[in-house]
Amino acid sequence: PDQRLALTLHKLGSFYLYRSPAKAASYFRRSLAVMETLPRDKVLDLDLAMENGLLCETLMAQKKYAEAEQYAKKKLALEESLLHSDDAVLVHSLTLIGDCEIQQEQFAGAEPFYKRASEIARLQKFPTLGNLLLTLARTEAQLKEFSKAETYKQQALAVKHKANQVEFAENMRRLGVAFMRKQQWAEADACYQEAAEILASIHQDSSPTMAMLTANRGRLCYRQEQYAQAEILYQKAMSMIKTTNRPVNKEVWNGMAEVLEKEGKTDQASKLREQLKATASDVAKPVPH
Repeated sequence: PDQRLALTLHKLGSFYLYRSPAKAASYFRRSLAVMETLPRDKVLDLDLAMENGLLCETLMAQKKYAEAEQYAKKKLALEESLLHSDDAVLVHSLTLIGDCEIQQEQFAGAEPFYKRASEIARLQKFPTLGNLLLTLARTEAQLKEFSKAETYKQQALAVKHKANQVEFAENMRRLGVAFMRKQQWAEADACYQEAAEILASIHQDSSPTMAMLTANRGRLCYRQEQYAQAEILYQKAMSMIKTTNRPVNKEVWNGMAEVLEKEGKTDQASKLREQLKATASDVAKPVPH
């Protein structure tokens, strides 16, 4: 009966996984509590590892990263007790822990987990190795270990043909942002250029990723007080955006307003901000039934 109850709770958690993370987490917690009362064997321990991972992901979806990390570490500990130290399964757990650390801005804490994940991925010839290396590079950039970041970036580029190109371009863009925030202008620009070339090669010239990338390039110019060039890039990014409803798109509009203000075009900047406020008001209105 307890096994059937645990399975039922697991199925309910899985049903709500993408519909309501809070409900899913509640069912996964109850499933774990029941499973932990059952006689332990290898199969149950693997099931426990999976359930801890699912609970971790539902908590991450609710931005409860510190709590989520505890379950990711439980998942890893269970897997390490059953599997070889270089088993491919460990990559997911290591990445989850690294992601939780990053979201808490604990970059030094994230680095060893991403590093071990990339080492296993290299050994197991994962197609996602390039993306893992770019995430590791971004972590090093946040720690101001710029030479390490560049080394991991070059390693990622060497295997980029194996990766999903949209995901690779997005991770390259994020690395550029990390460099930019640390005022490494040339390194940031090189990442943005690489990401743009990848997106162009797969006909993603007007995609949301390209729009955000173009805005990032505008921000890079803004930070270097190249306001005229920044305005051109922000205009280009805005032309790719169909709606201001998404938070990232609002960032693009706000960035453009900041550029206009620096150029002394205060009227245009004010109009842009008013348009954003009007859009926000429209989104906030209840939809009639």
